[in-house]
Order: sequence, then structure tokens, then C-alpha cells
Amino acid sequence: MEPETVPRSALDSEAGGEWTRVYLGTLRRWLAGLPESVRERREAAARRVLEAWIAGQGVPAGEGEAELSPAEVLELYRLLMEEAGPALSAPAAGGAAQRLYAALAATVEALWAEAVRQSQVDALTGAATRRGYEAWLRQIPPASEGLVMVFDLDDFKWFNDTFGHWAGDTILRQAAARVHEVVDELSLLVRLGGDEFLLCCLGPDFQSLESCQRFVDALHRRLTQESYRVGRRRYRLGVSAGWMMGPIGEDLVQRADDRLLLAKRQGKNHLVGPQQKMDQPLAPPPRARPRRPSWPPAAELGWLAEAAEALWAGWSTAAVLVNRRGEIVAVNPAYQALVGRGREELLGQNPRINGAGATPPPVYRRLWARLQKGKTWRGALENQRADGERWWAEEEIIPIAVGSQVVGYWAAVRDLEAPAPLPPLEASVTDGTSFQFALQPIVELASGNPIGFEALARPRRGPHPLAPRRWFRLARLLEDEVGADLAALQALAQSLAQLGGWLETRRLFVNVKAATLARPAGFRRALRALETAVPRRCLVMEIGERGALRYPHWERLRRTYPDLAWAQDDLGRGDGDLLRMVISRPEWIKLDRELTRRLAQEPIGGPAPALVAALTTWAHRYGTRVVAEGIETEAEFRVARQLGVDAGQGFWLGPPRLLELPSAGESGP
Repeated sequence: MEPETVPRSALDSEAGGEWTRVYLGTLRRWLAGLPESVRERREAAARRVLEAWIAGQGVPAGEGEAELSPAEVLELYRLLMEEAGPALSAPAAGGAAQRLYAALAATVEALWAEAVRQSQVDALTGAATRRGYEAWLRQIPPASEGLVMVFDLDDFKWFNDTFGHWAGDTILRQAAARVHEVVDELSLLVRLGGDEFLLCCLGPDFQSLESCQRFVDALHRRLTQESYRVGRRRYRLGVSAGWMMGPIGEDLVQRADDRLLLAKRQGKNHLVGPQQKMDQPLAPPPRARPRRPSWPPAAELGWLAEAAEALWAGWSTAAVLVNRRGEIVAVNPAYQALVGRGREELLGQNPRINGAGATPPPVYRRLWARLQKGKTWRGALENQRADGERWWAEEEIIPIAVGSQVVGYWAAVRDLEAPAPLPPLEASVTDGTSFQFALQPIVELASGNPIGFEALARPRRGPHPLAPRRWFRLARLLEDEVGADLAALQALAQSLAQLGGWLETRRLFVNVKAATLARPAGFRRALRALETAVPRRCLVMEIGERGALRYPHWERLRRTYPDLAWAQDDLGRGDGDLLRMVISRPEWIKLDRELTRRLAQEPIGGPAPALVAALTTWAHRYGTRVVAEGIETEAEFRVARQLGVDAGQGFWLGPPRLLELPSAGESGP
């Protein structure tokens, strides 16, 4: 830094020359202690801070990388005090320099007081830090008596790992706020670390065992009985606590902390106070089990249950262990939270304690048929939580065998994460399901004219509309994917037949599952039904990436339906897309919407545009046309057209519109 960058007000002072030297020396000394990677950026910020202070403009400690933090400002000013002290406080420096030095000392003192205050308060919860607790202890009268309570949130680490630190921080703020609502200014809440808190209460209300017990019970109910809101969801958490009465100090805190440990060993969500002596057993002795002569001993799974619960404790996936008699012998915290029942309530019960009694019986028959063969079952079961809420569980059940004998079952359980409960099913996912259909235009990019439409299914159960992805996913889990697909195709044919005719200049793109094509009899029936409303030459059957047909099956389709057009859907998402495209050479290729989205995010020579340009050139060489799905902006439209893509589909080109009967004089879409 050159001397002329120092504010003129400082240079014009009585000690201007000496101050310039001190100013530059302090800045160099401070910068030397910083990493080289941030030195240049911090030097500019440091100039602004010192110049503003010298000019009497205060401390500009802003936010962001371009500014200094309060701690950095304090360190810079502290060094300036060390450098400026001898130069500015000497009698020869003059009155102006001494006033500058006094103002600097006052600024450093104010910054230091603010830094101390911030170090004593937890920024997240507003509770005191350990340093704040120590300062509070020094302020209260010696030997002050009252209540000390140490508590933490049960399974908070699992909650944090499962839902993220943002959700965990939200819970901590709400828990601290609930405590602050019920204590007065004589009390202090301390965050000891993570989810562990210390509460110290003074005053006449905390001098008797009865009054302290009432307060602790009321606070525990306040922390546990009302759910915590995180986003649009609510969660209930248990709280384990130990509490003691007596002279406030480290000895009393340690005794309360010992009782917190005892509370957690007794099953969590417990309160342990001074009435329980520490030499009492931690829990009742285990109930003796009658000896069973059956082989193998592992059938009881006692050894495995203990290991499983220890290993599963931190899992975010809900897990349960069941013995061969169908009794739950181990669960993890994630499973308890998912089903809304505690460990003690679940152990020894059949997993159907969580059932809603509405899962179609064929599902259970298929389940047990696979498990009895020693095979893993994957599917969906309709369950009911302890509070009566119904939900669909996606489960994976794996038999555990010792030798040739099955001794138990592992199960991993996941919520289908539905925004609303699915209506009950009777015997099949198609029972009681009706369909509406929407047609979304597919537009030629060069001319802007529609060349066809994609038929989009909108399933409903009674008055309840269901998201198509969710409905088909449930059908797949219930091993009814083909039945659901055929039902949708038949319903589409019936809806189209009511239009009274299809324009032969328009294509109709229809999605079909790969599993459906593997059952030719059912697909032929659906195809014949479609052909009563739409000429075969207008149909394009789209095969999606999920469960996509392997290469020999594409060739078989060509031989079986030589005059039917095919489209490879969602290109760019499936396994083996490129090789399947080379071998089968479908009439149409539909680019996945994620690939379309990237076209406008990269320069025209970027990886995604270059890939699409090469793909389009190759496709045109072999008579295949390319459709870009998910065109949502004008930029995506322009880039796709520039790259030679034939057609596009998306909200920018035209939203899906429900299929309705034509009015008089109309002859179809």
C-alpha cells in the first residue's frame, strides 16, 4: 500500500508521518498471518476498514468474502494498538494523535465486549454456551440452591442423519424456544453441545422436591407431547433427562448427568431424579424364557437381535428382524419412527400390528410363496400407523437360513412418500380405477406445426386423482404392472373410439411397458382395441427406459409387428440405450427431458449440444426422427431446432389437454 492511500485527515494530523508508517506496518503484519490464497482479497477489505475508521466513519465489517468478519476486524485493530501505542501516546505526538489513539482504544474495547457477548450465546438456539454458563456462575451468589436438569433429544443423531442438518437445527431451535417459554429470568438454559442441554433454575419455586418434580414433569410434557414442525411435516421426539436439587455447581451438574445416562439405559424418554439412587439396577432383570428343545438354537435369534439393533441404530432406513414364528425380535429407531410405535410395543408382535387390513390377499399369497422358497420378496403393503394414518410401505423381505432351514427374516421398509394416502385396494391395483387421458402436442420444430400427440394417462380411484408415476410404481410393487398397463391401454382405446375419427395426418404416441410386450396375447388385444379408433399407421408405441427390452426382443418385435412404428423413449437415462438404438433403429427417438434442459445451459459447442447434434445426424442417416421432450423455454426450443432436432414436446410448445368428446361437426384432434 502506498502512503497516498492513507486518508488525508490522518496525513494532515500532527503525527501524520509517523501514523503513515504505523498504518502500513500494521497492515503488512496482519496480512502476513493470513493464507496466501485469501491475502489479496483481505488486503482490499483491510484498507477499507482502516481508512473508514481513521476518517471517523465507524467499523465497516460487512458480510461475504469481500469483507472482514468481526473477529478479523478485532485482530487487525489489536495489532494496530500494539503498533500505534508507542507512536501515538508519546507526549511528542501531539494532541490530535493522542485523540486518535484514545478513539482506537475505545473501538477495540467495544469490539472485544461484543466478541465476548457472542461467545457466551449459542447463535442457533439462543441458549448460553459453556463460556456463558461459567460467566453466569460467577454472577450468582455463592452456594445458590435450585434445580439442575440435564437432557437431550432421543435418537437425534439418527434424525439429523435421516432428514439433514437443516431439519435437525429446526428441531433444536424449537426445543430451546419451548424451554425459554416456561422459565424466568433467574433461570439459564445452556447448550452443552449437539442436542444436549443443561437447565439451571433459581428462586423460591425450586426449593422443594414436590415443586421441582411438578416443573420437570410439565417441561418434559412440553418438550415431547407436542410435535415439532419441519417444513410441511411434523415429528415427535422423546426426551431423556436427569435432574437434581442442591447448590448450583459442577458437582450437582455431574450428578444430574449421571441420572441422564440412567434414563437412557432404562429405555429413553424417561425422567430420573434424586429419588432414584445410583446403586439401584439400571433395569429390571430380563424375563426368563422357557427352554425349547427345537433345533437350531438360532431360531430364537436372540444373539442376532442384539447385534442387529446395535448395527442398525444409525441407519436412516427402517429395519426389522422377525423370527420364524413371525414375532418381531429387533427394530431400529427409523422403523419405530416410521410406524409410529415404540420398541417395547413392537417386540414380540407380528408385523401385521402395523397393517391396515386392506392389502389384497393375493399379495400375501405371493409373498409367502417366495419366502417359503427361500427367495427375497419385494413389494408394497398397505399399513396403518399408531395414530390411524394409512400409508403404503415398500418392503424388501429376505429369509435368513441356517443350513437349509429358514430361521427368520430381515426386512427393510420405506414409505412410498405419497403426498396423500392412497385409497384402499380390493384385489388388484386396477380395481375401482378409472382413467382420463390428456393429449400433449408434438410439434415439428422447423415449421411449428403439430405432427401428433402423446397420450398421457390420468388414473383416478373414485374422486381421487393419482399421480401416474405413483400409480404405476404401486402396480409394479404389487406385481400387477402388466395388468395396470393393459387396463390403461384398453381405457385409452375406449376413450379414443368416442372421438368419432382420428386425423390420419397426426401420429399418436402411446406408452407401453416392456413387461407388457413380453406377454404378446394381452398386448395384441390392446393393440386391436386401439386400431378400432386409430389406424395402425398413425400409432407409435413408446418403450420407456425402465425395464427396457434387451436387444433380441427388439428384433422379435420387428418381425411380429412389421408395420408398427416404435419409439425409444427417455433416451439418455436407460442402461444400454445407445447399443439398443444401434441394433433396433426405431422410427423415433425421444430425448430425455434432462438432456433437453441442458441444451440451453451450455454453449452451442458444449458436451450436451454436441452429443445431440451428432445423434441427430446419425438418426437422419438411418431414417429415424428425433423428438426433444420437456421443452419448457424458448431458449431450449431455439437450440434444439438449431441442432437439427425434428420435433419437440413440452409446456412451451403446448400443455397436455384432457381428452374430451368433440362437439358437433368436429372429427377428432
